[in-house]
Amino acid sequence: MKIINKSLGKILYIITKVLEGIFDITIRLLETVILLTTGVSKGLFLILSMGGCLFFIIFAIPLGIRILTDRYALGIILFLLFFPILGGKFLNRLKKQKFLFTSFLFNLSNHLIAPGEYSYKSFGAYKQSYEQAEENYRKEQERRYYEQQQQKQRAWNEQFNQWQSHGAGGSRYQYQRGSGSQWSRQGGSNHTFGGAQGNYQQKYKASLDLLEVSEGVDDKQLKTAYRRKAKKYHPDINKDPNATQKFQEINDAYNFLSEYS
Repeated sequence: MKIINKSLGKILYIITKVLEGIFDITIRLLETVILLTTGVSKGLFLILSMGGCLFFIIFAIPLGIRILTDRYALGIILFLLFFPILGGKFLNRLKKQKFLFTSFLFNLSNHLIAPGEYSYKSFGAYKQSYEQAEENYRKEQERRYYEQQQQKQRAWNEQFNQWQSHGAGGSRYQYQRGSGSQWSRQGGSNHTFGGAQGNYQQKYKASLDLLEVSEGVDDKQLKTAYRRKAKKYHPDINKDPNATQKFQEINDAYNFLSEYS
C-alpha cells in the first residue's frame, strides 16, 4: 500500500508541476495582453477626451464612419476599452485558483509520498488561508494609508499652530468662533489675525464644498457625506486617473472638519 501511495504521489506531483507551468504561462500572457490593451485604451481615451476638431476629423470622415458601422472594428475598439478592467479581475481570480489548486495538490502528493512528514490539508483549509492572507494585506494597506493621513494631519496641526504664533516674543493667539470670529491673544486683549483667519476660513469652506455639506454639520452627517464621496472616488472603484488625488483630498477634508468643526 505504501508503494502504491508513493507512486500515486509522484505521479500527482508531476501533474501538479505541469499544471503550475500552464497557470504561469497563462498568467504571463494575460498580463502582457492587459499591459498592451491598457496602453492602447489610454490612447483612445486621450483622443476622445480631446474632443472638438479632432473628434470631427476622426469620426466624421468616411473611414471613421466605416469603423463605427463595422461590427468587427467596433468590437475591437470595445475590447481595447473594457478588456483591461475585466481582464484584471479575471487575472486576480486566476492567480487565486493557481495558489489554491497547486498548493492543495502539492500537499496531497507530499502526503502520499511521506505521510509522516506532511500532514494532509483540505482544499477548504487552503481557501481559508488565502482569504485570511488577503484580509491581512487589506488591513495592512489600510493601516499604512491611515498612518500617512495621520502624518499629514500632524503636519497640518503644526502649520496651524504656527499660524497661532504671531508678533514679537511668540505671543499666542486663539481663534474665537462665532458671529464675531477673530483671533485673540491668550491672556491679553483681542487682535485680528487676518492671514491665519483667512487661511483657516478658506480651508474650512473648501472642505465643506468638497464633501457637499453645510456649515454646522454634525458628526453623523459629516461621516455619511464622507463615506458617500470616498466610495465614489475610491481608486479601486473609480478608474479615473485623478481618482486617487480626489480620494486623498476627500480624506484631508474629512480629517480637517472632524478636527476643527
